[in-house]
Amino acid sequence: NNPVRSARLKQFKVGRELPRLTAARMYDLGEDALAVDVEMDWASSLTARVEIVSAGVGARVPVTLHNLRFAGPVRLVVTG
Repeated sequence: NNPVRSARLKQFKVGRELPRLTAARMYDLGEDALAVDVEMDWASSLTARVEIVSAGVGARVPVTLHNLRFAGPVRLVVTG
């Protein structure tokens, strides 16, 4: 049983802080694909407004996220 019926992104602002890329690696995944792994550290000034609707009662709950931090690997897979 999922307590959330829906989540809708109402507003999204990235802010001025840029992610810091600390390392990158490329991998050949065969004839038609390539993977790029990037180590990233991002202390953002991001703001996101989300509206959550509960599954049971259908209550709408506004949620605001500020200043998220992300540190870890990001993998981009390119296929052709």
